[in-house]
Amino acid sequence: MRVIARADFDAAESADAYYRHRWPYLQQAAAWARELSPRCAIELGAYRLPILPEADTIDYRRCPQSPTILHDARLTPWPIEDGTYDLFVALQVWEHLDNAQAAAFREVQRIARAAILSFPYLWNCPDKPDHHRIDDARIAAWTCGVTPVRTCVIASRKLYLFGF
Repeated sequence: MRVIARADFDAAESADAYYRHRWPYLQQAAAWARELSPRCAIELGAYRLPILPEADTIDYRRCPQSPTILHDARLTPWPIEDGTYDLFVALQVWEHLDNAQAAAFREVQRIARAAILSFPYLWNCPDKPDHHRIDDARIAAWTCGVTPVRTCVIASRKLYLFGF
C-alpha cells in the first residue's frame, strides 16, 4: 500500500493552509506505516490527505471528501468487522472524540492489528479545552493503558505506534 511522499504533502499544503507546518509529524507517521507494510488500512479523520492514499477512511461528515465509511467514531460499536485492517491511523483526531476516546480505542483494537495515533502534546491553549495540556496520563487513559511499541514527540505532537 502506497504511503504519502513529500510531493503529495506539498500539493496538499499549497491547496490548503491547514497543512502548513505538519510535514514533520506526518513524515514520521508515514515512515512507521511504510515499515508496517499494511495490505489494508483505515484512517479516521484524514481530511484531505490520508497518509495511505489507498486506505479506507472513516469520518462523520462528507466534507471535504466522502469517507469510505460514514460514521461518528464516538458511537460504538463501529460498523466494521473484527480484524478487518492491518493498520488504523488517526492523526490529531483523538482529542475531538469528546469522552469516547477509550471506547473508540477498544474499537481500534478490535478492528486492527496495529495503530498510529498522534496527539497535541502539552499545548497551552486554555481557550481550546480539547487541545489544552494533553499529557501522558490523559493519553494513557484514552488508550486504555496499552503500552505502545514506539513513541516520539515531533513539532509539539506526540505520536504512538501500537501493536495488538
